Amino acid sequence: MDHVEIERTLATVDAALRVTFPDDFDARCMYASFGVRDLLRAAGQSAEILSGDFLCFSVSKDGRQSLMEGFGTPTANVPSHFWVEADGRRLDLGPSYLPRSSRLDAASIPPLNWGLSAPLPLYLRYRAHHRWHADAELPSDDPLIENLSRFRSILAQVATTRPTPHWSWHLHGPGAVTRAARCGDLWAKGALRFLKVADRQELPF
Repeated sequence: MDHVEIERTLATVDAALRVTFPDDFDARCMYASFGVRDLLRAAGQSAEILSGDFLCFSVSKDGRQSLMEGFGTPTANVPSHFWVEADGRRLDLGPSYLPRSSRLDAASIPPLNWGLSAPLPLYLRYRAHHRWHADAELPSDDPLIENLSRFRSILAQVATTRPTPHWSWHLHGPGAVTRAARCGDLWAKGALRFLKVADRQELPF
């Protein structure tokens, strides 16, 4: 599956999330992961959901403040984040949603479409705790099953259209970040500056 197909998948899931959960679509990573997996599998690709911890570099729009942010602290039963691995790539809308709840007036971040063979830089941290079975579903008595069903119904409708992405580029790898920085992207420029001063020992993972 090429970048265009993957990016269309991410844009479709993003659009469906915004319709289904207009007030807090950015906090619905579990639904996003099911949506990405469902669409990729429908296209004949193998895809798996993973859950665990996530951190991403954020920078303020004026470039004066920065920090590593994620989606909260995981509990015993609920991980802090979900994402998908498919066709040798890590796929995640999560980075693009971080600015909505950031402690900063944060610059926009694109979604992730990063090859698994390329090491993650210090400005992107993923730590998987669980790899779901390829056919995993929520238990029938799970209180979230009704919301998931509604989301899937809307996703099927949105998939018949070509929704316009809310971003102009994707995190394909280090090269994409360098190119974006050269074009003046605020987050990319901040991420490259962060690499020059970051100490891995100071990051939680």
